[in-house]
Amino acid sequence: MWATALIFLGSVHGYYGESSIRAKAFFRKNVFEGEDLKISIHKLGWDSSKTSNLTVSIAFCRGWPTPPPLMEEKITFLQNSETMLIEKTFNIYQGILAARDDDYSDPCVKLVLESEDEEEDDDALSYYGRNDGTLSSEETFEIKKRSRILVQSDKAKYKPGNTVQFRVIAVDEELRALDAKITYDIISPSNNKMASVTKQNNKKVVQGSFQLDKFAEQGTWEVKIQSTAIDYGEDHEETYTFEVEEYVLPKFEVNIVSEGYVIEGEDFPFVVEAEYTFGQPVPGDAKIEVTEVACNTWYYRDPCDDFENCSEKRLDKSVTNSDGSIGETLKYDDWKGLFGESNYYCDKQFKIQVSWEDTASGETIDFSKIIKVETERYQIDMLYEPQVYKKKTGLNYIGQVKMIDGSTLDKEGEVQITVTSQKYNYDKREYETTTTNDAIQLRFEDGGIFQYKIPEEQFEMLLDPETRRGWSVSFDMSFEGVKKSQSVSIPESNYELELESDADGKLTPGTSIDLRIRADVDGPVLLFVTSNGKVLAEYKVEAIQNVEVVQSVDITASMIPEVKFLVVSGAARDNTDWAADSISYFVETNFDNEVELAAPEKGELGENIEIGITAAENSPVYLLGVDKSVLLLKSGNDIGEKRVLEAKQGGPDEEHGWRPWPIWGGCGIWFPWGYGSSAEQKIEDAGMATMKLGENQYMFEVMYMEELSASSAASYDMAFGNVEAVADVSDAKMPAPGGSSAPEPETRKKFPETWIWSSVETDESGKASVMMNVEVPDTITSWIVTGFSLSGEKGLGYQKEPSKIVAFRDFFVKLELPYSIKQNEMFLVKAVVFNYLGQEVEADVTLDLAPGMDLLADELTKRVSIKAQNRSPVGWPIIVDSSGVVPIKVKAVVVGNLAGDALERPLIVKPEGIPRTKAFNLLLKDDDADDIEVDFPPNVVADSERVEMRIFGDILSNTLQNIDGLLKMPYGCGEQNMINFAPAVFIYDYLEKKMELTEEIEEKASRIIQSGYQREMTYEHSDGGFSAFGENSYSKSKAATLLTAFVVKCFRAAEKLSKKFIPDGVVEKQLDFLVTRFNTETGQFEEDGKVFSSYIKGALDADGDSAITAYTLIPFIEGGILPKYSDLVDKALDTLEAAIPTSTNHHTLSLIAYNLFLAGRESASAAMAKLETFAKNEPGSTYWTTESRYSGEEPSVEISSYALMSYASGDEDFLPVFRGIMSQLSETGGFKSTQDTVIGLQAISDRASFFVSPEDNLSIGAMLDSETDLFSWVPDALTPANSQVVQIKNVELSGEGLFGITSSGKGTAMIQVIIHYNTKDTSNDPFDVDFFFTEIPDKRKRKRRSADIPDSDFCIQVTTKATDNEQYRVPDGMSLVTIEHPSGFAHLSVEATDGSDEPEKVEINADRTVLYYNDLANAVGASVCLTKIQPVENPKPVYISVQDYYNPDAETTTEVVLRDLQKETPLCDLCGDFCALDFCVSEPAPGGSQSFVQPPLPPLPSEIDSGWIKPPSFIQLPEDLTIIRDANNWNTDKFADYVVKLRKRILKRSPHSYSRSVIRELEEHLNMFKIILDKMLN
Repeated sequence: MWATALIFLGSVHGYYGESSIRAKAFFRKNVFEGEDLKISIHKLGWDSSKTSNLTVSIAFCRGWPTPPPLMEEKITFLQNSETMLIEKTFNIYQGILAARDDDYSDPCVKLVLESEDEEEDDDALSYYGRNDGTLSSEETFEIKKRSRILVQSDKAKYKPGNTVQFRVIAVDEELRALDAKITYDIISPSNNKMASVTKQNNKKVVQGSFQLDKFAEQGTWEVKIQSTAIDYGEDHEETYTFEVEEYVLPKFEVNIVSEGYVIEGEDFPFVVEAEYTFGQPVPGDAKIEVTEVACNTWYYRDPCDDFENCSEKRLDKSVTNSDGSIGETLKYDDWKGLFGESNYYCDKQFKIQVSWEDTASGETIDFSKIIKVETERYQIDMLYEPQVYKKKTGLNYIGQVKMIDGSTLDKEGEVQITVTSQKYNYDKREYETTTTNDAIQLRFEDGGIFQYKIPEEQFEMLLDPETRRGWSVSFDMSFEGVKKSQSVSIPESNYELELESDADGKLTPGTSIDLRIRADVDGPVLLFVTSNGKVLAEYKVEAIQNVEVVQSVDITASMIPEVKFLVVSGAARDNTDWAADSISYFVETNFDNEVELAAPEKGELGENIEIGITAAENSPVYLLGVDKSVLLLKSGNDIGEKRVLEAKQGGPDEEHGWRPWPIWGGCGIWFPWGYGSSAEQKIEDAGMATMKLGENQYMFEVMYMEELSASSAASYDMAFGNVEAVADVSDAKMPAPGGSSAPEPETRKKFPETWIWSSVETDESGKASVMMNVEVPDTITSWIVTGFSLSGEKGLGYQKEPSKIVAFRDFFVKLELPYSIKQNEMFLVKAVVFNYLGQEVEADVTLDLAPGMDLLADELTKRVSIKAQNRSPVGWPIIVDSSGVVPIKVKAVVVGNLAGDALERPLIVKPEGIPRTKAFNLLLKDDDADDIEVDFPPNVVADSERVEMRIFGDILSNTLQNIDGLLKMPYGCGEQNMINFAPAVFIYDYLEKKMELTEEIEEKASRIIQSGYQREMTYEHSDGGFSAFGENSYSKSKAATLLTAFVVKCFRAAEKLSKKFIPDGVVEKQLDFLVTRFNTETGQFEEDGKVFSSYIKGALDADGDSAITAYTLIPFIEGGILPKYSDLVDKALDTLEAAIPTSTNHHTLSLIAYNLFLAGRESASAAMAKLETFAKNEPGSTYWTTESRYSGEEPSVEISSYALMSYASGDEDFLPVFRGIMSQLSETGGFKSTQDTVIGLQAISDRASFFVSPEDNLSIGAMLDSETDLFSWVPDALTPANSQVVQIKNVELSGEGLFGITSSGKGTAMIQVIIHYNTKDTSNDPFDVDFFFTEIPDKRKRKRRSADIPDSDFCIQVTTKATDNEQYRVPDGMSLVTIEHPSGFAHLSVEATDGSDEPEKVEINADRTVLYYNDLANAVGASVCLTKIQPVENPKPVYISVQDYYNPDAETTTEVVLRDLQKETPLCDLCGDFCALDFCVSEPAPGGSQSFVQPPLPPLPSEIDSGWIKPPSFIQLPEDLTIIRDANNWNTDKFADYVVKLRKRILKRSPHSYSRSVIRELEEHLNMFKIILDKMLN
């Protein structure tokens, strides 16, 4: 490709004015790397008796110091030379921008002209004292990139825990596929890099995914993409964003159908509509509120500033039992009252706010619309004003009549036009006027656009400069009383060159256009075809004086969306001005690769559908199908026309001329135009830069005139360059009424948000018919399906209009359930039955009782009557006496078997009490046997006991299966976040070494590692260290040495994996932080942050900084010692060796032994020998213990693990230690604390391969003998083929028992027996806990999703501290306070009380709120407020638990009995109108404890006018004014109203007055006019 520049040289004599111009040039403003820049130099009237040199160069301008040219050509014009035109070519080579020394200089074209023996005027040569006949000029241009990046994601907004799916499309400026290397980084809202992936696209779409952690940071995430185009060798970057937040998908949408304006003095009609996503209206209740839109300009002071609760003028209306559409009219007398005295700073506007509640489900959606008050209904705009006169087209103006809000004209009619020309008669000293009247018909199809050509006789005198003096021409337009005037002007310029065409309308790719060129002189004319700032073609045309020459140009897709034709004359002229003209057209967006989808309008739930696809031949088409509810939530994630056209133009911020997307919306207008009154303006409008040499130029010395090697002038090439019908899926045939039996409807269970995310290849004809591999999901909704294609030859194409597939049934049922309930709680199963069968029907609605679920009253099958196009709710009061996940299934069948539907959703039922588990682990090898005693504590909750037996063929199978739930603890701090990250790393490494890393496990482990890294980086400080709650936590704690060492240990383990998870430089930055905590004098690390671990605290007490040093040194050695840290490591190891004789703490000693073992020092054996003297030995196992005041002496997994890793790999003495560690595994495959889990699994995974053999074949037998039960089980034999399969058996058990397990054959089995139970209290109380109920403060209230009773929200105020009883008191450290939510309630808010510290972190999920505190040495208080979301009567007690994080056995649990929520007649309250209970009375009987929430205040009096309610006004004035009011006993309301009016007057007079000065002036006024005000305000 090439770029063009023209340089015209003029007379050498003179310096100012046109006669002083030596040269003129224009060239492309935007150039691509790799293109040739062609320079054409035309000599015009040059003094050929002199020798002159013109140097043309490409350089970087505006830099300092001025750099030498990158390339240059010197052209010498000898005496008497007749050369008129010289062409040169520069290559803008790849990587040219790398030669720039700074970011401020820009590439430019530079002209330098030197003339010999010039005789110049001294004044013109005086600049810088130079007199050497040198002129210079320069003009910048931009070097653009060809690469474009487009990104599509399946959604624009995600929930934590979702998988983000996206596609990256790399194309060039013509939207052709690029062969590129794509690297994308995932960046969190806190600017942490969470993932980095590199792929080669091979001219195809790169598809990626990213698993969000379920605790992923909420906010705006970024996908930063970098592409390296192999074709062009250029890099390009793009950033794509998506949102992460917790949300509930809207099931319907609300719209206000109205004009966007109201005419002053008129009523305002509007309609509110609510529609389900499946296209049906939403019956329900609506609250409509109309308020004034406040003026928000900087220079306007609202009269209510500084006035608390200032009077709000508002209109309210409530409408109940709507059918889905409400028609209302705001009377003028009503809405005008919203506005006070008119102000001169803002337009009048009011907002209509609608809150619509689906009364069947309780869901509420808000919608608003702003209405502007206008004085006229229509407006007339000029879209195009000709800036030059052309003989053929004359003066053709383009106008448009539209509504005052910019919308399309609402009626046809005529525009009346009056053209008036006036000539001043100097003799008579008066104007002579000529008038022409015309009328133009407006049509709907033209959108109110009209053209009008001014009659030539009205302006012919303006064409002659000799006669134009004293003439003026204007024309007036009017429509329906709206007028607009337009003056007519014609610039003074001689006719030189014209470009016109008869084409009228958008141009279409594949056609051609004939351009007519007419010049005033003979000679060559250059015709340029430009689009998107790029020259697509150049034609050299020989012009004949005053004769039209026709040039045909082919229209191609490269010209989308707008093509500009520019003609420039190269002929010699008497003057030195430009001779140019231009014309522009919009081009239809018919790309070479057009994508069309033919999808059925309806899809039957659960059935496959067929979609017909048309695109370029042999090209992939990428499909996306999402629930319409997703798009209602947020859109903008798909590939559509706007994003494609923006990419073609260079990006959303790129401007080519004056027509960016935001102005024209990408569509354009149907007429051609030309812009600019001068040739220079026309050239610039075509995307060129212009420059002149000599006009107003000063002379200066050329600094770099050395001859450089010029690039060779190269030649260049010019480049110009049926949907198959798919039958709708018909509705299933229903049996005729009166059939003998009702059909059994298929139960719906699948409800995804993204349905289709797949691709299909077209055939050689460009068509593909694909049967989707997935069924239409079970959601009743509209699915929006789109597609795009990327062809290697024909580039990018997209579907212009999305397809909509309605997944709908004429009759269906929907369930409304709480997230979870407790065992033995009463709750209402609520179903809503929808009827769109076209007639009123009766239906039998049946609740299917699952095991353990009992109906409290009424019948399981209820007959309800549902009106046509409506729905009816129905409910059953039930109680569930068993825990677990209970399927709730409801079936509805129309009487007469006309239709039916069934729906199933899971309901979580939790046992009452505190859940407890205890795991027993056995390791059996070959022929072996062992047994486990099973018993339960005396305070166990009846019916909560259960025994679960698990058998694993691989000792890490349990960990593999539960890798994302190893520890049943919250994830709220910087250490806990490693609980899944590190084990996933160890397991990934373990399976990779075994060559057993399956795709499924690899994906799962990768997801966990990615999300763990995401979370952890939110706790990093700017210096590279970590703290438990991050740098911006409430306590602003410093980064901790120990925690940072722990995190770096985990990150270094991940660095060793074959797949890259940790970005470069991250670990080194964190190690550098640890170096700052190393004391070179003592050879020890020091802790300057908060120490939370009770293990470390105990070690500190015993061994001081030796414990910190032993712990912190590990990440420097694991993974290999980096050279820059070798001296530090050696010094620290020396210190640890010296500490062996004096160390008495088992934990410190195990760390010392491990460090010395890793470093290969002989002293490691001495440390291990001393550690082994403290070991506990039992038959087959060895372990170390720590002392707990809550559970006595207990095995320490962390100490045992460091000991295990300190044994040489060939030393089989490790087996007893291995068994000791395995015996402590939890039911999830982890251990009870973060440190235990991470270090324990590191040790186990390091030795796990010892137990695996390809010849394994092991049989297992198990028998349970209890007081009441006898159970035996023979699971499948364990072989390598099923080593990753977990075999599970659950046994209900009451009383004590003995589990006996045997193995025979060859191999190893991991046996785990887990007992599950609940307890009502704890035996030890390390914390004091107190609580009481409070009401919800007004400031915490929020809009509910349903019209709950006023006392449905409440707060629990909790106060807790560590006990003063030294027997049970825990060391000060991190503690967790967990408030369990009652069934049917959700978290609303939390705040500290009584001046106590704020929690370091608050963690919220569906069933509990967790507060994190640094320690509980002093009492802390917090108020946790809950809101009722589902009706549940007689809720079971919940619990407040306070727990030491590092010692989970140190826990206090307090039962919260919700007596205030108990009811005298709970079943009646629960059922309401849903149950037919004869014993229910209309009003609940008195009794029961008093509610802790106060009843609402009585409603305030209100004024009703024309059905709209005007709320009363309340104004709380500044204190200074209330003192004056009270002192004079003035009427409060009258006084407030008077003060507000008076304040308005003050601000109108002086809008910039300060608040204090306004109040002072009000005080002076009130005191001065006290006598008058006494009468007014009393």
